[in-house]
Parts: sequence; structure tokens; C-alpha cells
Amino acid sequence: MLAIPMLGPTELLLTLFIALLVFGNRLPSVMRSLGSSVNEFKKGLNDASEAPVAAPVPPVQAPLAAPQQVVTKQLP
Repeated sequence: MLAIPMLGPTELLLTLFIALLVFGNRLPSVMRSLGSSVNEFKKGLNDASEAPVAAPVPPVQAPLAAPQQVVTKQLP
């Protein structure tokens, strides 16, 4: 069975240092875009949780057709 080790404080600091080296001066813009993405996601969740209100639908009236003549044929 494989065990997933928990990250300790040393591993977290090392990971943050590597992220700082990789992203460098792009880190603030990356974090800003991540924050705006999270805000948009939360806004979408709030919009989805509100019950949608359906607009009243007006009744549909069938067009009036011209009266049809009934053809009756007498049988002998």
C-alpha cells in the first residue's frame, strides 16, 4: 500500500522558494489573476444558489381558422 507523506515546514518552505524562483517577478500578477478567478467562481456559486424566477408566460392563442364546410354524401 502506498502512503502519501504529509509535507512538513521544511518541504513547504522549499516549495515556496522554488515557486518564487520559477515565477519571479510574475508572481504578483499570477496571484492577482488567481484571486479574481476565485472571486468569479464564488459569484457564480451565489448566482446559482438563488432560485431562478421564471417570467410569466402569456397564454398562446391558436389562430382562428376559416370554418370548413362539412361534405355529407348520402348513401343509396
